[in-house]
This record gives sequence, C-alpha cells and structure tokens, in this order.
Amino acid sequence: MIQKLWAADTCEIRRCGSCGLAFADPLVSGGREFFELTGRGPQHYPRDRWEYALTRGAIGDIVRDRAAPVHLLEIGAGPGHFLQSLGDASLAGLVATDYNQLAVQEMRRHGFSASGRDLREMAEAQADHGRFTIICMFQVLHMMDDLDDNMECIKRLAAPDAHLFVSLPFGPMTDLQ
Repeated sequence: MIQKLWAADTCEIRRCGSCGLAFADPLVSGGREFFELTGRGPQHYPRDRWEYALTRGAIGDIVRDRAAPVHLLEIGAGPGHFLQSLGDASLAGLVATDYNQLAVQEMRRHGFSASGRDLREMAEAQADHGRFTIICMFQVLHMMDDLDDNMECIKRLAAPDAHLFVSLPFGPMTDLQ
C-alpha cells in the first residue's frame, strides 16, 4: 500500500511537537482502497468524542435560531456514531460520507443517507451545491490531501451562512478516548 500511495518503499511520518499530531510527508489521502484494506469495522470507532458534545450544543443553538430548514453533512462519518448521538435534533436532512464501506453499511442500517463518495465527487454533483447548513469533519482533515481543493469543494457544498465544525486529533484528548 505504501508503494502505491507514495510511489516509494517508505514514507516519512512527522509529528507536531506542540499537539502530537502525526502525519505522512508528503500528505497523501488514502482513498477508498486504503480504507478498505485497513478493514476497520464499526466496532473500532469510538462511540463518543469530546467534540461531539460541543458540536451538539452548537447545533441546538443553530436549529433554534434559524427559521429555514437545517441540513447537515458529516464527512468521514465512520459508522455514524455522531449522527446517532444527535437524536431528534430537528434537522431537515442528514447526509454522511465515509470511504469505509463497512461504516457506510452501518450508517444505512441506522437509516442515514450515507455513501462512499469522495468530497470532490459530491462537489461535482450540482444537486448538493449550497445545500448544507452544517458541515462536520471530526478527526478527518489530517487525512486529506490537497486541502485547498477540498476546502473549495466544501465551499461549493455549504450554504451561504453555513457552519463548519472541524476537529483534529489532539494527543491528550485522543488518549482519553
């Protein structure tokens, strides 16, 4: 897999001295094949994360203060634990993506609209442009390549007054999961 992703026998792993975030250099997204090969089933994802509670509170405020319907997109949703934690949050629509097909199947089993589509594929589909009021990416951003392109895709998918919730692995908090 390393040879295929980096066109070499090795890759360098760098770690931030301040927060402990580790990442490959050069940064290459694993894509569908990588996540299929890693084979992590839904049981390997944490059921709750510290950022879920903060985001749920903010979403409650957004829904309460907004007259128009609220649509949420979660990028890299895993098996949908965050979406499940929302309960009845009065959202007009929930959409999720994840490369891991086992996770997508689990989300669908719980009734969520989920797909294995890449963010770029979603952005190319005109139907989703400007649709999402809330976009969440929990511990996903550090796995994305070409961040400028991905952010442009998010801009196309986001409503003009959208809210973006992003978290990154932070050593001490990640260790507590």
